[in-house]
Amino acid sequence: MTLLTERPAGRTEEGRPAYPSEVLEREPQSAAQRIRLAWEAFHRRPRPREKASFYFRLATLLEAGIPVFQALRQAGGSKRIFDVTTILTAAASRGEPISSAMPNEPALFDPVEIALIRTGEEAGKLGECCSALATRFEAEQQDLDEFHAGVRYPVFLLHFAILVLPLPVIFQKGLGAYAASAIGCLAVLYGVVSALLLLHSAYRSEPRYASVLDSLPLLGRLRRLRAEARFARTFAAVHSAGLPFERCLTLASEASGLPERAGDVGLAAHALRQGAPLGQAVTLLPWLSADLVAAFSVGEKAGRLEESVGKVAQDLDRRARLAADRVRKTLPIVVYLLIAFWIAWHIVTGFSDTLSQIQQIR
Repeated sequence: MTLLTERPAGRTEEGRPAYPSEVLEREPQSAAQRIRLAWEAFHRRPRPREKASFYFRLATLLEAGIPVFQALRQAGGSKRIFDVTTILTAAASRGEPISSAMPNEPALFDPVEIALIRTGEEAGKLGECCSALATRFEAEQQDLDEFHAGVRYPVFLLHFAILVLPLPVIFQKGLGAYAASAIGCLAVLYGVVSALLLLHSAYRSEPRYASVLDSLPLLGRLRRLRAEARFARTFAAVHSAGLPFERCLTLASEASGLPERAGDVGLAAHALRQGAPLGQAVTLLPWLSADLVAAFSVGEKAGRLEESVGKVAQDLDRRARLAADRVRKTLPIVVYLLIAFWIAWHIVTGFSDTLSQIQQIR
């Protein structure tokens, strides 16, 4: 798979970047590198809520006219945010752009975050870009909150089943056997969930893995809706910062979390380089909804691209919430069925043991 990284693109005669940045190819990461980076990001990267609060404070301070170095020192927060501010403050104290220190810490900063900060510095709109990042991370936190709300009750049911249903073992084999059975089941459950989360974090940018997620019932639709909403929001944010359409499409694709669609985005970017209008280029992205394609076309012609795309992003968020509600209603049913299957299996095995004992007596 081809991954993305950032660096300044062309240079003017004065040595300044001719345009903000471009996407370059680099060698694919090994499985060990993926897992190590995912583990490091899990321990070090601030939560979306922390990032949103940090960038909101930073945007407020910058728009009040406070220099970057002082604004970073005043925009502290949790321990993880302290690591972020330490890295960025060190770059600012050396007189360097703070975006120059971000690519060296992939566990703390993602490509879209780096590109927006770099663009804000080069265009003199750092406060606006920080505000856009705050909005982006707030939306990510809302997605996480919806996910946690959806799995809370099914997780309770699983723990209830694991801890309560084996209680008859106490009378049959004693308390030690019950504790071993319950703790063993919980250990297996936590181990499997932890491994799945780590592998998901490491391979979520792998197209084959993403295609499997898309094929899941209910969850695949929810993932696509949220990805399309992130695509629209990111495009509007980076375009308002002054990036060209081609670059906006690439960063929006990166933020969407749909690596299996990177080829379509490449075709659309190529069409833009050939002089095609944006409204025509996005028609090469078949996974975009008709409403979003129309918003690109109408917004481009009317000169209100950010507004048009932003409104469709809000509608996509609404549809994603409806899809999330359906998933939340379905998960407990799945857990109920698993518990019923577990009970039925124990009843059948118990009946078989009793029947075999009766046959032995005869």
